[in-house]
Amino acid sequence: AADLFGVFRSTDRGDHWTAVNRGLRAMRVYPLAIDPATPATVYAAGEYGGVFRLEWDCALHFSQFGNGLGFTSDVVLINPSPSNTVSGAIGAADDLGFFLAVGLNGGPDFSILPLGAQTLSTDGLGGLLAGSAAVGADGVLGGVVRFSIPGIGVAGVGASEPTTGFVIPVRRTAAINTGVAFSNPELHTIALALTLRNLQGQEVSGGRRTIQDFPTRAHLAQFIHELFPEAFPEAQTGAFEGTLVVVATGGKIAATALELGREPGQFTTLPVIPLATGSAATDFAFAQFGNGQGFTSDSLLVNPSADRSVSGTVKFYDEQGQAMPVGLGGPGGQTSQAFSIPPMGMVRISTDGSGAVTVGSATVSADGPVGGVVRFQIPGVGIAGVGSSASLTRCLIPVRRTSAGIRTGIALQNREEGPVTIRLTLRNTSGAAVATGTIDSLPARGHVAKFVEELFPDVTGQFQGTLSVEVTGGTVAATAIELGSKPGEFTTLPVTPVQ
Repeated sequence: AADLFGVFRSTDRGDHWTAVNRGLRAMRVYPLAIDPATPATVYAAGEYGGVFRLEWDCALHFSQFGNGLGFTSDVVLINPSPSNTVSGAIGAADDLGFFLAVGLNGGPDFSILPLGAQTLSTDGLGGLLAGSAAVGADGVLGGVVRFSIPGIGVAGVGASEPTTGFVIPVRRTAAINTGVAFSNPELHTIALALTLRNLQGQEVSGGRRTIQDFPTRAHLAQFIHELFPEAFPEAQTGAFEGTLVVVATGGKIAATALELGREPGQFTTLPVIPLATGSAATDFAFAQFGNGQGFTSDSLLVNPSADRSVSGTVKFYDEQGQAMPVGLGGPGGQTSQAFSIPPMGMVRISTDGSGAVTVGSATVSADGPVGGVVRFQIPGVGIAGVGSSASLTRCLIPVRRTSAGIRTGIALQNREEGPVTIRLTLRNTSGAAVATGTIDSLPARGHVAKFVEELFPDVTGQFQGTLSVEVTGGTVAATAIELGSKPGEFTTLPVTPVQ
């Protein structure tokens, strides 16, 4: 029969097979080849000649990926489906878009049970190799990449969503520098137009660059002084803060921002903010926010619009959802801060670290498009950055507790004007429930932030898996936090909506 020929796929390690022959003539298929740099693509050669290309249903792009000299990259994949197993493979590409061979534990193939997780880790051996990574799968996946640099620390960021243009906050000081990693997810070359702008959105002298014919799967990672050497002559000693705007022509670009300093813990990643295509008002949350005893939070708010200024307000809330005064550098504490941002500009609203520690959340509302990230700094621990938290009714995060003392927590803010109830389920890597808990009647704008061992005190020892969150009565904003006992063991991770 015709259905005995062609290409078949298994999502349960060979127990069952399904034909995936749409667009493929009924014929015997001899060699199959998975593109090692882009495993979302499979090539098949037929008995009558010709080569056919098959695409997985989903692909994740990680614009920075590396290994060697102790530097490792962990790709943490989670399956947000409550019912379907998701299978696939991961591959890496170098700066020129060619296959990048790295030692990978747990891969390159994977199969993840519903609401489960799998970590694919490089081994840190050999010389330093850097590039990008792509994940092909037969269903929806959530994913983050977590970097570890010896003597510096860890940093995590979500998958890079390809876009036609983006803006990121950048800075260059005596201690810390911002860089950006690009990868081309297209099957053809694209062009990139880069402009460096000050806080007012004005292009700085020497801050323009064009990259023509950026190859397919290619990777580029540079600090802003490397991207724009004329804007940062060697004689310059002053600090710079502003934005980097990138526009892609001929396709989409995937990217992530990185900040790196000289001291342990001065290492974080930041998501990019897509350029605005409309003028809709903004309302989002930072699920974790705090200040005091040297702990600071920087709200980095960017206007991704090319032609209009945006005004708005940041409001701070405590655990009970009441207005929370925080030190912003002036006399006394403030429960809110107004802002106005010119096109392609940025504003930084920073707490001053004074007083006792206060922890809660923040909301941002504006009369137009605004993107934001929050950057935390803890004395003796390090910095970590994460994007704004979307409003969700169900979400999933990867969690772990290691023998070295690294542990995962979750921060939640009630986005409603009334109380909500939150059901929490701790799961192992196979997605099976290990423990459950409930947060009853979290008040309007209320906030909770707890580590896994605080939420589930009966689960002891080392652990790796997922935490699922289900909300009754509304939505919450959420972010994950990882913290260890050593400098640099501090990072934040985005959450994945449950399907």
